[in-house]
Amino acid sequence: MALSSRVREEVRRCRPDFWYFCRRHIRVPDREEMTGPAIPLVANDAQRETVEAIRRHQKVYILKCRRRGISTIVLAYNLWRALYVENFKALIVSESDEGAKTMMRIVLAMYDGLPPYLRRKATEKTKRRLMFSHGGGIYGYSQKARSFRGDGVVAIHLTEFALYDDFDDVFAKALNMTGGTYEVVLE
Repeated sequence: MALSSRVREEVRRCRPDFWYFCRRHIRVPDREEMTGPAIPLVANDAQRETVEAIRRHQKVYILKCRRRGISTIVLAYNLWRALYVENFKALIVSESDEGAKTMMRIVLAMYDGLPPYLRRKATEKTKRRLMFSHGGGIYGYSQKARSFRGDGVVAIHLTEFALYDDFDDVFAKALNMTGGTYEVVLE
């Protein structure tokens, strides 16, 4: 199937420009209900600063109040990179199993809300993984998981990490999924 010149141009614009991709195509579910119509993700200043910090630093520690959309923008940024960067894999770890499932539901809703021409074909799509044929993907786990399964992770997102039972154990399990080079966002 040949893509129209308009669609080719849209794909060409989304690949290098996260903010364009986010503004035009990322939709997020209502945060309370996780149902109903998804709304566009319009980045606020805190979200923009977070992504810029991730771009500049290997380790980002975020002290924040709740409901600023920090987790959401990190999820969107990692989804964009998993879609467009070969072998880019991200790991999301939440304080609870329900939290991990919620994070992955948000990622899957963002992915499912993309136009078909921007949705790279998923080779695995479950409540714990979204993987693509070019080696990219996203894993989601609870800090209470006995182990994290997967490899080649380059981005670790530890959300609500102050609530972890044993941060050192969780971080060690996350590091076991990397190839030695990684970035980490702690919030």
